[in-house]
Amino acid sequence: MLVCAALAACAVSPTQDAAPREAASPAPAAAPEGETERDSAARTPPEPEIDADPARLAGLDRRALEAMLGAPSFQRIDGPAALLRYRHAACVLDLFLYAPPKRTAAAARVDHFEARKPDGTAMETRDCLAALLRARAARQPG
Repeated sequence: MLVCAALAACAVSPTQDAAPREAASPAPAAAPEGETERDSAARTPPEPEIDADPARLAGLDRRALEAMLGAPSFQRIDGPAALLRYRHAACVLDLFLYAPPKRTAAAARVDHFEARKPDGTAMETRDCLAALLRARAARQPG
């Protein structure tokens, strides 16, 4: 009996391991039989393509712009001219709309546009338009 007590005192409890064990990292999920990792990635739907050609802005009226980009973050109307400003974390896009002679700003269409980074430095209009279109697509349901 004394021997049993001595052996029990020498036993290491599970919480007193002499050397810490490394946590086992979970094994990566196996691809279905016959499928490679590349095949699995190919099943992921690609990001929808964005037509960020700035030329598509030319001639658009306010209604078409709002359908494409949403409501502007700033607007200014001076007679037959209007400035619509769209902001994104990556850029600012200014669209200048002008109405034909003897018409109001309601008939104005995009005549000129400029893009810049929020700090005011120049940037490609295509890159800014792409950022605005992606943000708009992400906000729209479905």
